[in-house]
Amino acid sequence: MRFKRVLLIKPFYRHSHYDNVHLMAGLAYVSEALDRAAIPNIVVDMDLGYDVTALEKRINAFKPDLVGITMMSFGFRDTFALIDGIKGSFPQVKIVAGGPFVSTLREKVLEECSVIDYGITLEGERTIVELCNSCISMPQTKGLLFRRESGEITYTGDREFIVDLDANGFPTYSRFELDRYPRRINIVTSRGCPYQCIYCPVQKAIGERFRARSPGSIADEFEHWYSRGYREFEIADDNFTLQRNRVSEICAELKRRGLSGMRIACGNGIRADRVDKGPACSNERGRLTLYRLRSRGR
Repeated sequence: MRFKRVLLIKPFYRHSHYDNVHLMAGLAYVSEALDRAAIPNIVVDMDLGYDVTALEKRINAFKPDLVGITMMSFGFRDTFALIDGIKGSFPQVKIVAGGPFVSTLREKVLEECSVIDYGITLEGERTIVELCNSCISMPQTKGLLFRRESGEITYTGDREFIVDLDANGFPTYSRFELDRYPRRINIVTSRGCPYQCIYCPVQKAIGERFRARSPGSIADEFEHWYSRGYREFEIADDNFTLQRNRVSEICAELKRRGLSGMRIACGNGIRADRVDKGPACSNERGRLTLYRLRSRGR
């Protein structure tokens, strides 16, 4: 195996208007994929109060041979500085960057931050496992950016989208410090969006092909957390209401299972032309009420 221990980082985003102390579903899916491949991993969310010194202590204690870091465009120079610091203190550790910033800018990210060893684009679950597995050569690992011995940056090409999202399961956040977060769970029910809004990077970051989980799989995730006392949920989809019938089926399945008293929000936004004039889901025809669907510019 090329890499045997992986430490995943969510950087601290200073001056952000977002509620940064939240569970990051994308990073959790990557952690779950590493778990399924029996690759030890931990997650360090710097928004929980970890400064660089505390992060270095976690790295020293866990002794990873690969550090993965997720990147947004917001504050990317601060993230570059963080990566430079990690490499300076742990030159033997390889660094892989992923997330929407890397998916959007590809080779330019590795060109601008010379200490990043690898980049992962689009959906990272399968790519990071193949990167860790020495049985698969890097040129054969789709969705991977890497540096050749000559210093040339090579991109292996886009990986085919994961179509059967149910096969991914759902994140249990087992590598997160779950008790340090607000009691609110982010749930991803679909990936991709076919629209081409000029202000939105979704096509490059996760793809324009819309792929959705089944209502049963989604209800399983809600039920998992509901049984643990959670009642606050946030749908993290880029276009949750694209298919109205799908939303109705999800609501009906949640109600059939008796999962009442939940507060569900679409904090990532929804398109105004994909909702009814009234509530997105009413109690008619066996549907469950979605308490809060808010639109943020879509």
